[in-house]
Amino acid sequence: RVVYIVGIVAAQTRHRVGAGKAVDRIVVEPAVQHVISCGALDERWQALESAIKAQSDNLATLREFAALSLHLEKMEACQQTLKTLETLLRSTVETNQPLYFCNEGIQLERLGGSELAKIFFELAVEYFPDSALACYNLAVCRHRHRDVKSALVLYDAALRLKPEILTALVNRGVLRARQGDWPSALTDWQTALALNPEHQAAKMARSFIMLSRVIGQQPAAMPGADALAIYDLF
Repeated sequence: RVVYIVGIVAAQTRHRVGAGKAVDRIVVEPAVQHVISCGALDERWQALESAIKAQSDNLATLREFAALSLHLEKMEACQQTLKTLETLLRSTVETNQPLYFCNEGIQLERLGGSELAKIFFELAVEYFPDSALACYNLAVCRHRHRDVKSALVLYDAALRLKPEILTALVNRGVLRARQGDWPSALTDWQTALALNPEHQAAKMARSFIMLSRVIGQQPAAMPGADALAIYDLF
């Protein structure tokens, strides 16, 4: 059973690393932001609540309701909506369930609810630890949150399961360089380049290799180093 605790604002899922950490700020998606700018938060929240009562399995409505509930500090509603989303995803009959959990995380991230999104990326890895897709997307999530150590572990896991994920190779190289492990970073980038020199990630790797010769191996000075820290549903 997954337990969600959402306070101003804390999110926890069972025995999960980093659970219970406080969230410093609430960011909401553009559509919700538009509602806020129009001063129609309560009206929109009520409309969404009514829509969910009429159709309780609409993922898009549930996502927006969760994000808006979080913004309005309606924590019980947010908590219950997260549980509903998780239950719906677990009940799918398709075999590629990790994709559904990762997609939910990506959609919530687009809604601006990065802390809510993180819950679903974590669930994907918890339920499907042997999924390269799940490990990769949680790695990107950790990367974006500047949790370098955890991101590296997850990139390692994703690449063990699927060695040809070029974006994982390039991103791992960036984080290794940031930690001062320049030889390993160069190895990752050269591997990506060898696998598919025409791929966007390989082209980025090529630029990092060339740039490293110019800037004297100073990873902090590499422009756009985190450009490939992007979610994917490969």
